Amino acid sequence: MALDGNFCHALSLELKQLIGGRTDKIFHSGSSCVEAVIYAAGKNRVLVLSALPSMPYAAITSEAGEHPSTPTTFCLLLRKHLQSSRITDVYALPHDRVLCFEFECADELGHLSPRRLYAELMGKYSNIILTDPNDRILGALHTADLTASKRQIMVGMPYQAPPPQDKRALPVSRDEFFELAGMVPEKSCERFILETFFGFSPVVCREICYTVCGRTDASVGEVDGEKLWFHFAAVMNRIRSGEFAPTAVFKDGKPVEFSYIPLRQYGATALTKEYGSFSELLTDYYGSKRSAFLISDLAEGLFRVITQKQKHTEKKLASRLEDLRECEKKEQYRLWGDLLTSNIYRLKQGEKSADCIDYISGENVSVPMDTRLTPAKNAQRYYRLYTKYKNAEESLTGLIESDRREITYLDSVFDCLARASTEQEISAIRSELESEGYIRAAGRKQKQKPLPPLSFRTTDGMTVLVGRNNLQNDALTKNAAKNDIWFHVKNAAGSHTILVTNGEEPSDRDYTEAAEIAASHSSVAAGQKVEVDYTRIRFVKKPPASKPGYVTYDKYYTAVVTAKK
Repeated sequence: MALDGNFCHALSLELKQLIGGRTDKIFHSGSSCVEAVIYAAGKNRVLVLSALPSMPYAAITSEAGEHPSTPTTFCLLLRKHLQSSRITDVYALPHDRVLCFEFECADELGHLSPRRLYAELMGKYSNIILTDPNDRILGALHTADLTASKRQIMVGMPYQAPPPQDKRALPVSRDEFFELAGMVPEKSCERFILETFFGFSPVVCREICYTVCGRTDASVGEVDGEKLWFHFAAVMNRIRSGEFAPTAVFKDGKPVEFSYIPLRQYGATALTKEYGSFSELLTDYYGSKRSAFLISDLAEGLFRVITQKQKHTEKKLASRLEDLRECEKKEQYRLWGDLLTSNIYRLKQGEKSADCIDYISGENVSVPMDTRLTPAKNAQRYYRLYTKYKNAEESLTGLIESDRREITYLDSVFDCLARASTEQEISAIRSELESEGYIRAAGRKQKQKPLPPLSFRTTDGMTVLVGRNNLQNDALTKNAAKNDIWFHVKNAAGSHTILVTNGEEPSDRDYTEAAEIAASHSSVAAGQKVEVDYTRIRFVKKPPASKPGYVTYDKYYTAVVTAKK
């Protein structure tokens, strides 16, 4: 990854501008990102610490992102210890991708007490760890118990930095460099620098090689040793003097790499952009990517809950359908009971079966008998089995219908979640799942401003409203005027869509465009032809005690349109 030990060192120098600042607010976005609003140098700044495996970084921004309405346990821990504290120092641990923020805060008695916050920016091993005055762990984003092979990260244990690598620390003398290079002439320049010296990422190693010979894959023995040392020493001196050039490379508008030195290895086909600060570089590089990851991170847990519940319900449904098939035997048991009863005068105890004539079909039927029971009690046994299976059938029919409705409901929640694009939308879906008992409510919630439905305008000027989730679907349908037109994709998950008529008759184009909007806000793939049912609101009914978003309707029409996304 591009964020190496030397980059962390350079970044830490920039983050020192926060020294003396006081923490105002602390947020925990998603599962792996912490934001702290810090008042420093006369203005508020936002410190972003991301421990997402695919985008670990730290930066100072001017605005905070979206945050969950309910703080996480880790967020509450950070607020308890760091709220209103003062930053006293920021530095990078030597030769590693770990930033340390030192805070001075008041303890329970009002005495000043230090705290440390470690941001370990190490790909899939990224973490954020808070320690006490003795550098013992108070909490962490990710813990590792005693079974961990390298180090334990547990509350109460002393903080241990990641284990050191077997590499040479900078600075390095010319003689030492040539001695080390002479030992591996067959190795590529990139691997030689990467595996020998602390703090170098692959992209910097390749850039040094490219500067030497115009290639990134040349071996140590192929290149001019003096040139290799010269350009290596130039990077080393840049690090020592703090002369950094925050640079990012983009191809086709997508971020490719970034570094603290100019990057030329990607040629003229790539856009190379230099920035005024590392924070600006990282914010721009990860900008939309970070937002997308945070949304995905927030939604991931809900997707998992829905999927697990669906699998559980589908398993129950399959079992109940099998039991229902067993209930088909009930008529046979009733017939056997009737046949034994009608032939009771000629049957004796101890017989294994009774040959009887079916009074309906006229066919001979062999009825099994329990030799321990009298013929009358055998008949009673079959009547009891008939009653048992009849009652089970009635019960199972209702349960099966309930299971199918639950699966349909979960499909609709899954669809809403898949189309959610903001933290607020996801939070609303979470609240819905909490109200339906699928997940536990996370303590007292802050009141949120209700999300408005999605709103569109047809070519002829009519308004089309679309629900963002099932609770909003219910509200839309309930509050619509009786002559408004209700749309929903047929036999698939989708949003309730309302064509607001204001008492006027919509045009054919209004109907078509509203149907297309309904199709586009559904689980149907883009470009696919789909049937959309539509009817007046007065023909749409919500059964008592039904799941959110569930309705019945009649006197409807069906349009065939193409789903667009």
